[in-house]
Order: sequence, then C-alpha cells, then structure tokens
Amino acid sequence: MPPVAVLRPATDADLPRVAALLRATQPADAEGAGPEDDAFAAFVAQIDREGGRAFLLCEDDDGRLTGALLSSRHAVADRPFPVRGFRVAVAPAARGRGVGRRLLDAVEALDAPGEVALRTVLDDAEAARLSALLARRGYVLVQTTRVMRRAGVPPPAGAPPAGTQLRDARLPAEAAALAALHNAAHAGAFGFAPLEPDELLQTASAPGGRTVVLEADDALLGAFQTLPFHAGVGVLHAVQVRPDAQGRGLGRLLTVAALHALAQQGFHTVELAVDAANAPAVHLYATLGFVDHRRELTYERPPA
Repeated sequence: MPPVAVLRPATDADLPRVAALLRATQPADAEGAGPEDDAFAAFVAQIDREGGRAFLLCEDDDGRLTGALLSSRHAVADRPFPVRGFRVAVAPAARGRGVGRRLLDAVEALDAPGEVALRTVLDDAEAARLSALLARRGYVLVQTTRVMRRAGVPPPAGAPPAGTQLRDARLPAEAAALAALHNAAHAGAFGFAPLEPDELLQTASAPGGRTVVLEADDALLGAFQTLPFHAGVGVLHAVQVRPDAQGRGLGRLLTVAALHALAQQGFHTVELAVDAANAPAVHLYATLGFVDHRRELTYERPPA
C-alpha cells in the first residue's frame, strides 16, 4: 500500500486542484461532480465565517492529491451549539487506503471535545459507501434534500401584482436589506444560519450570478438568486418571500422569473435543492416541471 504523506493545510494556490478532485469524485455524473474553479473560489470565500475555514489536504509522497477535508464552523438557529460543516473527498484511485478515515479523524480533532456538532452532506453514492462508517462514529441522518432539475422552455411569466415590480438588486447598497429578508424567510428551516450582508455579496459576485428583487412601495417583498453551473445547467440558488407576504403566489412568480432570467443567460436546464420535508415547496417545483435528479443526505454527530 503506498504511504500517505502527513496532512497539510490547503492554501489558496491549492484550490484549483481541490476543485478538480471534487469533480473526479463522481465521474458517473460529470454535471454534478464539483464546481468550476471560479465558482469554487467564490464558495471558499463565502464560508470564511465564525471560526473560519479549515481545509486540509492528504497527498502521496510524490505530491499527488489523494484526499481533501473542507470544513467551516458557524452558528445555526436550531442548535444551542455551533456546527462544523465538512466534506471529505477521496480520489477514486486512493479509496480503500484509509484516506477517508484519516480525514475524519482530522475533522474530529479540530475542535475541543463537546464543543461543536459535526455535519456532512453526502449524495446517494457516497452514502452507500460511507454511511456505515459514519454510523460507527456516532453520526445519524438528520435531513434529506431533493436536488431537482427542469429542462426546456420556461413556463409563461406572470405579471407582478399591481403596485409591485421585479428589478435587479442594487448591490452593495441593498445587501443588508436582502440579508434581513433571507433571514426572516428562512428562519424556521433546518440548519438555518443567519446570513451576513458580506456573505450575500460574496455569493452574488460569483461569475454569472444574478440577484432580482420583488419590490412594493420601496419595500422588498421577495427575491431570487441564480448562479451558473456546469454544461449548460443553471442553479436557482435561493428564493425567498417575506413572511407576511407568503401564501399569495409570490414564490411561484419569483421561481418562474428566475427560470426566465437563467434562460436569458443560455441556461435551459435548471437545478435547485429543497428539503424533502418541505412539502409545499416540493409541490410548487413539481408543478413547474422539476423532477428529482439526485438526493443529498445530511449526517450529524452531536457534541460528545
């Protein structure tokens, strides 16, 4: 068995190699395998939150990248303790050599015992390989996310209600208002972490991204954010409606508007992620032609 070099912290210069590793972890689905380099760099900037990020690389003696640990620590509204979210990626050729176990040991050593919950998200194939290992380490399944896709021409766009208008967000001037809207709309969601204005700006600055608001009398009723992805696939990253404006069809209006915005950028296949337990949202997306593409399973280990 080839020896595994000592783990080392990743630097910004390593990010293209890490992005390539993520793409290689799911060769059967190249569209979902991992980020483009620019989008991954934007993601890295976004997760530099409370406690900062901790990225570790595992390499062979010849410098070949065999695995990576990506993690960040932050507060969430539905837990009385911080969460360290992480992802372990192992190069397909290095599987079975203990790289994944070594990276799991590393993430468990980043914080003092009993200080944080550990949380990771796996797709179906990863869960098939790793769920037994995670269970032995005390992780349990806490959420299932449905990643849905829609292909083809968008449905006809509806007119905004009287007295409202759709327009591009004025950033950075509206960053604080948009963050407050996001936080109010998603406060009850699983794993909700309050969004800071600078984090919103980091996501909005991703190449090809777009943020659009629904406005009435200079007040924000809702918004959506889109991002580019792979091979002609666009991402509906977020849709939010102010709580006191929900139940009026504005979520559908914003979703359809987002489909048209992505189509104008050349994206005719659109992907989004929704909590499988959020039945109203799943129903909305299904009526607009979205179908299941894959699942993402969230495993969590509470503080010891």
